[in-house]
Amino acid sequence: MKRNVLMLAYAFPPCGATGTFRSLGFARNLVSMGWNVTVLSASEYLKEDRDESLLVKIPPEVRVWNAPVYDPSVIWAKFKSKNKPLSPVAEQNEYSVQKEPVHNQTAGRIKYLIKTLLKIPDNFAKGWLIPALKEARKIPRPDLIYSSAPPFTSHLVGYLLKLRWNIPLVTDFRDPWTDNPFRIFSSGTVRRWDRFLEKKVFKHSNLIIANTPQMADLFRQKNPRYSAKIRVITNGFDAEDFHDILPLRDESADNLLLIHPGSLYGKRSPLNFLSALKDALEDGCARLRILLIGSCEHFENKSLPEHIHDLGLDRYVKLRPPVGRKEILSLMKGADGLLLFSQGTHIQVPAKLFEYLALGKQIIAIGENNSAANDILRQVPDNYFWAENTVDDIVRALKNFYLNADAHKDFSTGMENSPFERSKLTQRLSECFQEVFSE
Repeated sequence: MKRNVLMLAYAFPPCGATGTFRSLGFARNLVSMGWNVTVLSASEYLKEDRDESLLVKIPPEVRVWNAPVYDPSVIWAKFKSKNKPLSPVAEQNEYSVQKEPVHNQTAGRIKYLIKTLLKIPDNFAKGWLIPALKEARKIPRPDLIYSSAPPFTSHLVGYLLKLRWNIPLVTDFRDPWTDNPFRIFSSGTVRRWDRFLEKKVFKHSNLIIANTPQMADLFRQKNPRYSAKIRVITNGFDAEDFHDILPLRDESADNLLLIHPGSLYGKRSPLNFLSALKDALEDGCARLRILLIGSCEHFENKSLPEHIHDLGLDRYVKLRPPVGRKEILSLMKGADGLLLFSQGTHIQVPAKLFEYLALGKQIIAIGENNSAANDILRQVPDNYFWAENTVDDIVRALKNFYLNADAHKDFSTGMENSPFERSKLTQRLSECFQEVFSE
């Protein structure tokens, strides 16, 4: 008898965000392995990172339900506008702290408390919790709940639905929750509440999945009483996504093109890399060219184009806005090498690394030696150049890449047989589900 799985995936096609592909790949393969899959998502209501071409990848057997996302900050703004309009700065900056007049300190404290509570457990899906629970009332009771996060609101939805239906819950952590290096806690209250909610989710999960061994070790250290139910299933790639990818390149074949696809933010700063690039160019690596695809936040109070211009790199570094998944894979395939920024995330592996492996490209990776990403790359020891996040070390990696360019050849990972191919990873997930039912 087929069992019914409810997958809680905030990002799912047509959303093209990075987190989409793990959930989509699992859903597709679970169906072929004999599971009935229903997805509860917010995808139809997400305006950013939309890629309508992904819709064809959803098997017809997978039923997708979508719950809207209500932004509490917008509701608060509308409520406040009845008395006093928000300033343009306050409307645009969720994290801005406005100084309250002395005579209105009580109202200011209330406002601050409300805004603080709305940041729990995350900023992006805080308005999805209640709509998702409401939408779930329309879904027939499943046999098992699987939730994927971030955003961690998905785990809260899973926890509350488990209590409602009294069925098993498997929680999948693509990133750590309270130990996420990109998570900035606005107050001690937020941190304490997040830790409380994280412990609740751990307690009520039948199995907990971490996507790196390092993350699993961290979970076991923090929550030793739940260590027996922690499993590891890494990120990966879907082999069929690469079968019809043709190389695309708008750079001269005489130059050596390095590409980084995806956003740059937080600790993943490109500034040391840009300084190292300037030094490498001046030291004879004149054919290096860089293409950065995607959005980039300001670093050291300046935009990335400003940094590039100040370093005199306009000729060597090009920026492109985000593009569709198939186009970005084609651009990556047409490159001579691929860049990986993984600074400050030693227990996490950027999902794009697995796509790099599937494409078989040379990789220049920047991060900590003792990291999950470097553990993955050690499996292709002759095809990557690792650098600590220092200018000198990055210069060394760039020179090694440059000087050995004639010997570079795309390496074969044997995609279908790779341990990172999604069908093999889904088999492990299916075994986790079976394990829950055998308890």
